[in-house]
Amino acid sequence: MPSNSRRLAGFALVVCLSGAGLARTPLPPEGEDGVVFMNDEHPMMRKAFARAKAELDDFLALARAPAKNHGDFALKVGLDAGGSTEYVWIVDFSSDPSGRFTGTINNDVEMTSKYKLGDRYSFTRDDIVDWTYFDRSKPKMYGNYTLCALLSVEPADEAARVKAEYQLDCDL
Repeated sequence: MPSNSRRLAGFALVVCLSGAGLARTPLPPEGEDGVVFMNDEHPMMRKAFARAKAELDDFLALARAPAKNHGDFALKVGLDAGGSTEYVWIVDFSSDPSGRFTGTINNDVEMTSKYKLGDRYSFTRDDIVDWTYFDRSKPKMYGNYTLCALLSVEPADEAARVKAEYQLDCDL
């Protein structure tokens, strides 16, 4: 069975299309990758980005010195996909003294052949749009506000199931 971060990465892969109309695909079954389209200017996605950025300092501090039950730390950043942006999760990340981050792409990349799952990728703090980690003692997922934005346009019963499964705080 894939790790929670790998399952989540595929489940919550977001492709934001600036200026394009909204299109959606059903959420993929557990363990499968899938692309869910949402314009990055959608009001819920803007709220998700804003909340994640507002809480980023606390997340980064926790990632540097996690509690024993905390794990699966990941950051979400955008990849240039030739006129659009594909947002992917980055795991095993670190930052250098200049503030530049490097980590491993943890999604199948769907919209460009420039990057792929497992590639090392460098980015700045300004490129971070979301973050997530798990508390395995509960189990509970923290962050992943972009998933909350996506769930806002899914059928209510499916959104409620996912929120309950991961104990998500989706107050955006």
